Amino acid sequence: RDEVLEGQMAMVMSAVEQGRTLRAEYKLKNRQPLAKMYVVCDDEKLLANIQTLESLISDELNVRAVEFGT
Repeated sequence: RDEVLEGQMAMVMSAVEQGRTLRAEYKLKNRQPLAKMYVVCDDEKLLANIQTLESLISDELNVRAVEFGT
């Protein structure tokens, strides 16, 4: 078992879930590509871990660019 990867995937799924919630709230279908999304986290270590899987977030949410910040 790769616990680090499992933790990263849990964070990615959380970000994707929140992104889907926001899309639904603003009535933006997933088929409609978005130019950019922002992922904000207070913990820089967690943020660095989730950045390694940026492509999964952009693919799942149909976003061209993902920016990260604290």
